[in-house]
Amino acid sequence: MKPGEGADLLERPRDAAVSEGKMLGGTMTTHKFGVGEGVSFRPDQGQEHTRGDLFEIVRLLPEAGGAPQYRVKSQTNGRERVVREDQLAGRVNADHPL
Repeated sequence: MKPGEGADLLERPRDAAVSEGKMLGGTMTTHKFGVGEGVSFRPDQGQEHTRGDLFEIVRLLPEAGGAPQYRVKSQTNGRERVVREDQLAGRVNADHPL
């Protein structure tokens, strides 16, 4: 393949969807967070998790109800769950969540 004909796709960072947008389900979806990024979880009222629990982004998922979704893994107990982007907040580092 010549440069610019798709070979360079393999060299992109894992979170390329954050900066470029990604086609998921036929619509353009831009995720705010990338795979491997640490985030703080803000549950909806009535959900069992403690506000501010720390998670790692495992996979970018298609939109549901107009909101990008993520598969995240708890850094406390290792459990995974699917969350909406509006339930997440970025953090500066593991010791200082936003």
